[in-house]
Amino acid sequence: SGVGEALEAGCWGVGIARYSNYMDMDSLEEAKSLPEEEFQRRLVKTREILQKAGAHYVIDTFDQLVDVVEDVNLRLSRGERP
Repeated sequence: SGVGEALEAGCWGVGIARYSNYMDMDSLEEAKSLPEEEFQRRLVKTREILQKAGAHYVIDTFDQLVDVVEDVNLRLSRGERP
């Protein structure tokens, strides 16, 4: 997975659940056509998979990436490394 590659490279691993392959959807249209209950079930399962893969952060959408970058920068300023 991309998370595994990030970890192997010594980088911070961020899993973006909603757009992960683990959601098992091929298009935005497919996502829109799923019943909400099924979409949420897949989202929960995908979050769990990404966490188990070792992601430092698991977020749902790209909008949340700004907060992750800010947190990583803060952690780096304190000397933390992935």
